[in-house]
Amino acid sequence: MNHTKIARIQLAVHTVKRNPNVSEDMEGAQLLLMGAEIEMLELLQEVLSDSGFKCKILESLDDLDASDAPRLLICDELQGALNGESVFAQVKDDSQLGFLLLADDIAGERLASCLNMGMHEVVAKPFDVLELHARILRALKYLEMAEKPFSSEDLSPPEQVSEVFELRPSFEGDLEYLGLPDLLLNLKQNSRTGELTANVTDGDYVFSFKKGELVRVAGPRGLKHRKAMFRALRETVGRFSFQAMDDVNASKSTKFENLDNLILQAMQEADEYPLYRERLPADPTPVTLTAKVESVKLPDSTVIQPLLEGLIQSTTVDILIHASPKTDLHAAKELKELMDQEVIVESGSAEAAS
Repeated sequence: MNHTKIARIQLAVHTVKRNPNVSEDMEGAQLLLMGAEIEMLELLQEVLSDSGFKCKILESLDDLDASDAPRLLICDELQGALNGESVFAQVKDDSQLGFLLLADDIAGERLASCLNMGMHEVVAKPFDVLELHARILRALKYLEMAEKPFSSEDLSPPEQVSEVFELRPSFEGDLEYLGLPDLLLNLKQNSRTGELTANVTDGDYVFSFKKGELVRVAGPRGLKHRKAMFRALRETVGRFSFQAMDDVNASKSTKFENLDNLILQAMQEADEYPLYRERLPADPTPVTLTAKVESVKLPDSTVIQPLLEGLIQSTTVDILIHASPKTDLHAAKELKELMDQEVIVESGSAEAAS
């Protein structure tokens, strides 16, 4: 018995009068049925219509009408007669059209390929009608979310948060409602690929993800990598936006190992950094080197490198911290130690004059 006959039997056995999960909003969405066997399409139409869906059988893609309403094309492929990937390639640019494939042969590699192409759902035959209902509802939910504007209010109640991170190709909101640590962890957990931008007082920070891995962080004024990430996570006020992408340029990427631990370290640094910064001269007070610099052993990448190179005679603490490749806390700790040793002092002080 072939897959089509098995699917037909299972559909008949599991036919239900109405699916209670079909919301009034989704009842307005149209299911477009396409396949090589008209008998199977008619049976699908009957079962899905009885379940509360609005269905239409297409003889060919030429029968597709332009519409502002969300539509889901259900393609019932048949080996040797109708191929799902070929059909999807012809309709994938229609942003108002979802795509669900009823597949004859869907091994792991092909399933991944279909989803990576952009298909919303893939259901293997033979299938159970209740599973098909659930997959249709999921695809329609995706179309509904992609169609309407999103604001941070859409993240309430909490159970909707996972749907946004898992399904929505792009979204935005307020950092006061959903902070950067939660955003980063959710993008990791949902294996997203794309860019998260945090627009804060300090400027824009961009976090690039590839299949859930954080691969690059860039901030304002040339900040990058770990330093940019740690500084961004000190920010709690601003806006965020995420844009899904097919891929992220790996040639310029640096993989961040163990994102959970990095976020924890960054949050700890966010608590400690202000305590060290307030012990240092406030901007715009300039600081300069003293003769004692000759008698101390400095690390290779010392925070006072710009002063050592002699290109400038004095500068500010914030400029030194920003120029250092070290995280802000480590740079501030080193500056505090050097000031305690009177290696650097405020310009114009007695120590500077000596």
